[in-house]
Amino acid sequence: MTGLLHSVGDVAAFIVIARLQTFRRTYHYYRRGVSIIAWLLVALCTGTLAYRGTPCLISWPIAGLLTALAIALLRTGGNLAPLLPHRRHS
Repeated sequence: MTGLLHSVGDVAAFIVIARLQTFRRTYHYYRRGVSIIAWLLVALCTGTLAYRGTPCLISWPIAGLLTALAIALLRTGGNLAPLLPHRRHS
């Protein structure tokens, strides 16, 4: 069961990294906060792949969260902004 858990977590982490790294903006609006969160997600997913041999690093909730994030990024074309709450300026 742990092998399946690691495989699901690894594939989901790889998809998250690939979609965030290959995203291209088609508009001129830049949100620094979204870029920082994308950078942190890539760093965290790379960390989960780098420390794959560590026991209990990836649990079912983390694998589920990575899978949900990977599916959401695939649906939005790699755009992280629609997944985050939008802050309105007054």
